[in-house]
Amino acid sequence: MLMLAGVTPFGLHRLPVIYRAFGTACANTYIIAFTKKRKQMKITVTRIAKKSDYTIGKMMVNGKYLCDTMEPTWRDLRKEGKIWGKTAIPEGTYQVYVTKSRKFRRWLPLLWQVPGFEGIRIHCGNYPEDTQGCILVGWNKHHGILCNSRAAMTLLMNEITAAYGKGEKVEIEVREL
Repeated sequence: MLMLAGVTPFGLHRLPVIYRAFGTACANTYIIAFTKKRKQMKITVTRIAKKSDYTIGKMMVNGKYLCDTMEPTWRDLRKEGKIWGKTAIPEGTYQVYVTKSRKFRRWLPLLWQVPGFEGIRIHCGNYPEDTQGCILVGWNKHHGILCNSRAAMTLLMNEITAAYGKGEKVEIEVREL
């Protein structure tokens, strides 16, 4: 595997070679290209409560509970159709890349190639209206609210950074209970 030593916003790490992605919805996004098969970090979001305004889930990293999640309302996309910013992404497995978000002006996880969706990120937020189609992290201690979202985001970014430091790719599986 081709590796470079470099400084990321998360510290000094050995990094996989990074190529610029052209011809995609994220034309200024840098993606990480790996040259051989290697271990991976697996993030799993299991949706446990589908409410009228939001969906609550549990996030596991490599099989260990990390935090809770909040997404927009789950809809059967075959029957109801998508409502921009208010529809949870379809169940499936997606690659995760950490890229600089123009909207949030910070490095955040981006879910790659989600069918019918663009720019889906994992980020901080406390209320259903904060999701805008993305996955929020925190702890669901009150009805319809995530608490300590920044602390949960820091824990997740530390896990992802450690995985990249070991040369692992990162993927997320979103599934039903």
